Amino acid sequence: MLQALKNTAASFRQQSKKSDAVNPLVVQEPIDYSSISRRIIQIISEEHAVEGPGIEITRPFPTRSLKYFDPWLLVDAFGPKTFPPGHPLLKRSIHLGQHPHRGFQAITYHVAGDFDHYDSTGRHGRLTAGSVQLMTAGGGIVHGGASAPKKPGEGLYIHGYQIWLALPASERMCPADSMDWHADQTPVVHSPDGKVWARVIASTELVYGATCTKIPTAQPIMMVHFVVQPGGVVKQAVPASFNTMIHVSIGTGRFGPGLSTSAGAEQSVIFEREEVTSSAAGGPSTSFIEFCCPKDAKGPLDVLLLAGQPTQEKIIQYGPFVGGSMDDIYAARNDFQAGLMGGLAPDGSPEPKSVWCRQEPRQPVVVKPEDGRSSNEVAVGGHVNSCWPATAER
Repeated sequence: MLQALKNTAASFRQQSKKSDAVNPLVVQEPIDYSSISRRIIQIISEEHAVEGPGIEITRPFPTRSLKYFDPWLLVDAFGPKTFPPGHPLLKRSIHLGQHPHRGFQAITYHVAGDFDHYDSTGRHGRLTAGSVQLMTAGGGIVHGGASAPKKPGEGLYIHGYQIWLALPASERMCPADSMDWHADQTPVVHSPDGKVWARVIASTELVYGATCTKIPTAQPIMMVHFVVQPGGVVKQAVPASFNTMIHVSIGTGRFGPGLSTSAGAEQSVIFEREEVTSSAAGGPSTSFIEFCCPKDAKGPLDVLLLAGQPTQEKIIQYGPFVGGSMDDIYAARNDFQAGLMGGLAPDGSPEPKSVWCRQEPRQPVVVKPEDGRSSNEVAVGGHVNSCWPATAER
């Protein structure tokens, strides 16, 4: 962990030097503190999974603790992890084989390390530290990629996220697409006291004077990477109607009103959202969240803020596919097996389709809410590294 902290700090210093010329230090606009301070309703201890050789991830959801967080379908954090020189997996690239998706958008954010990617639209590229990719699976896409040291004999440090975002039902079958943004294309900002560093990947609200709306997600969202030094405090405005969470990657912080709740690495903080705080109900249209890195902390607090406008639509997630019914899922499987989503291996040769889909999926399992929540807030999760896990119905 200490090595991860050192690597992360070095990565941020390097990124800041490159980015500050484009994104100079700015001062945050004042927040209206008459708005609502979000209370914390849940602290999630994340689950571990393996998505491929060397690709170990932590997952806030879908898990047993939290099945779904509208509009977010899945959050996978890979790393921070160091592969030292000579590690067996570095004899070849750490490869994520080609696989299909349909019906949602995926945001990949690389904090550190390089990742070469390709997909069935014909696009390919390299994500480096600070880069972001938005992949719209839409009617169907097949993609894959690999990470490798920059030079033979070197080690590899990787850290990043892949996050699935719901598409509105009317847009689930839109044309597939993917786009990349390099580190200097998203704002990097600092708090006035210099104790908070932030990369604004997407935000409808000011983050130390900056917003970012260039990444065309179907749903309004906020996605901000914060690194808070000991003694640093963040008070960030968030639309009152957004579902909001924070994933803790490195360090331990304190969260919520009065900074009274502690959470550490591989935990996620879920904030309350009350409809009565919306402007339509006569209340303020924004709320705010607050968190800090304690003064006596041994290192920085590294977190990712995710907030988004709920779709409030029925969603069924079945492995790599998302739809509104099981008929949609069966159609996605059949279209993939028929080659209608395309597919290309890194060397240009086809891969067997039978690797990715079983002939007969299991019957869906549906859980009905018992605590008064609407059906889109309760679901059955599953392992998404299989093409056919248990169904998640929202």
